[in-house]
Amino acid sequence: MPDQSAPFDGAGTAPGGISLERALFDGGLMAAAFDADGRMLMQTPALADRLGGALAAQPAALAMDSSCLRRATPRLDEERNPAGVFLVQRLPSLRGGTALVYRVYLEVTSRSRAEDDVLVSRELFRSILDIADDAVVSIDERQHIILFNQGAERIFGYRATEVLGQPLDMLLPRLAQARHQDHVAGFRASPVHARPMGERGGIFGRRKDGSVFPAEASISRVMVCGTVTFTAILRDVTRAREAEEAIRALNADLEHRALQLENANRELEAFSYSVSHDLRQPLRSIDGFSQVLIEDHASQLDQTARDALGRIRAASQRMSQLIDDILDLSRLTRGDLHRGPVDLSDMARAVVADLARGQPGRAAVTTVDIEPGLRDEADPHLVRVVLANLLGNAWKYTGRKDRAHIAFAAEEGEDGRRIYVVRDDGAGFDMAYADKLFGAFQRLHGVAEFPGNGVGLATVQRIIHKHGGEVWAVGQPDCGATVRFTLH
Repeated sequence: MPDQSAPFDGAGTAPGGISLERALFDGGLMAAAFDADGRMLMQTPALADRLGGALAAQPAALAMDSSCLRRATPRLDEERNPAGVFLVQRLPSLRGGTALVYRVYLEVTSRSRAEDDVLVSRELFRSILDIADDAVVSIDERQHIILFNQGAERIFGYRATEVLGQPLDMLLPRLAQARHQDHVAGFRASPVHARPMGERGGIFGRRKDGSVFPAEASISRVMVCGTVTFTAILRDVTRAREAEEAIRALNADLEHRALQLENANRELEAFSYSVSHDLRQPLRSIDGFSQVLIEDHASQLDQTARDALGRIRAASQRMSQLIDDILDLSRLTRGDLHRGPVDLSDMARAVVADLARGQPGRAAVTTVDIEPGLRDEADPHLVRVVLANLLGNAWKYTGRKDRAHIAFAAEEGEDGRRIYVVRDDGAGFDMAYADKLFGAFQRLHGVAEFPGNGVGLATVQRIIHKHGGEVWAVGQPDCGATVRFTLH
């Protein structure tokens, strides 16, 4: 290429008398000549092969041509076009009185792409650092901070401009500074390039406000241009440690409560033993002696005395039954749960058959509809108790109707769970007292009206809860009741 700083004569020749056009063509360069109006007057074969039609009139290129002609001095520019990236040397000249601009192209596409790749990689690296929640801090060999991402700004409370170039000690509690320097020195001499920090003790950081926080961190070492750089990735674990402490406290409280429950269960077992043996004996004596008086001395007793003895016997028998129910309630809810496949339809039919055998006359006036194929996973013994109580209640509270209807079926809840339903059209109950329905010894009907001791539904609720399910009821006086329950 001719000397770019040398003037050109009016014949379009380079110094030494060589024609500029010939020099461009013979040199195999990518070159072209344009007049002042931007028309291409010639182009070298090399340029035609490489760019083809990519040199269509471009306003920016024409403006640079005009500037070159106006100043009559060469200029060097970088241009991008669909074919790539080029350095363009513009040379002003005169040929036959016509002002020309010779453009000589040097392709630098690969270099430009490499530079672009570096810029993209750098921007990607910066973006990754900035979106990370963890603090990323790099230091040089003097332990001065050279990188401080946005996560570090959030955790430590400093802006990057406040810490870059400063010693790392400003981010460490005083007691940890010497230990950290020893740690870094030991890490530099070790063969590994990355490892967790705090293997021999806790890691702590110091915020801008002076507060100290626990952290988890790892450190890595890399050699860049002959210089060692250390990078620490650090996470504030204040909330995690607080949560761990809360969990430890809850576990300790849970263990204490479990011990209390174990003691309470032992006391309950002792109470059950006492009820079973110490209370039953006096009741048996009361009932037995009352029966002796009635059978052996009835002739010596008037009607009032005989009625009183009858009431004594009935009361002692009710008390004995109540004791049995209390013991059953305790045993049923204290034992282990043994789930297995259960056919609830078959079980319900067996319960109803037992009820009908106890009151043969009811079968003719009571319709019981049991949905077939109701199967589930549950404790067979406990579910039998549930159905016996619920169907038994439905049977009992429809006893005064001329025609009664009882149903056992299933429906799907909004959450997809199967809900079992026991429905009757009997005495029902007032929803104002629904909160008492499942309480032990709570009754919404008098004993004279419907016999019972108020333990059945309490037993049902405890068994259902033991299965992880729920039980609830709706009703209306003289219009029946509906009890729903789940087993999961």
